[in-house]
Amino acid sequence: MRCKRRVELAHEKYPLDKRFGGAEYESLAALGSMLAVDNLPAVARGNQICNLQGLDVVSTGAVIAFAMECFENGILTEMETGGRALRYGDADAMIWLIEQIASRSGLGDVLAEGVKRASEKIGRGAEKFAFHIKGQELAFHDGRGKTGMAMGFALSPPARTTLKPPRCGVPGRGGEQALPMGLYDPVDPLKTDEAKMRFFFIGQKAWGSTTSSTSATSPRCRSTR
Repeated sequence: MRCKRRVELAHEKYPLDKRFGGAEYESLAALGSMLAVDNLPAVARGNQICNLQGLDVVSTGAVIAFAMECFENGILTEMETGGRALRYGDADAMIWLIEQIASRSGLGDVLAEGVKRASEKIGRGAEKFAFHIKGQELAFHDGRGKTGMAMGFALSPPARTTLKPPRCGVPGRGGEQALPMGLYDPVDPLKTDEAKMRFFFIGQKAWGSTTSSTSATSPRCRSTR
């Protein structure tokens, strides 16, 4: 499992058990960079809790960022959080929210619905900070630099990385499935032209047929599932 890391740490506050896997790059982005949390043991601990509780770490990090943004803009107050401040950079608030979401306690019961539904329930302009595509929080691949990824997010149901052709659009990096379909040449990752459209149209069929079994068992899903 290339995305899995075995990490063990005897930390008084953020202990890590190697059985449950360490954070990988999207976990680090979701619970670290996006939340302005630079405490690596805390990020890894949050990732471990997500793994233990069956939470999708990308969606969980996205909904926590949404909650912190709402709090810092006065949309959520300590009345909704039970007296807890939700500030960017607060590692303990991040872990607390993960546990609230997992148990559907307090504000976590609302956040467990994902950013789209949570923003609709909260109201008061919260929708402005709910970033999603068709109700799905975005994976950490920047569509501004990978136009094929942006196209996949727009056309896949919903923004799942497993339902799109290889991210770079280059046969050889997972793209060998498309070779029998006549896709031999790489496409420019920064362009959305006829070649990119052809690659996506044909590649999505090949990619979808070869990843269907994986997608069915390990979907990118909301933090409730």
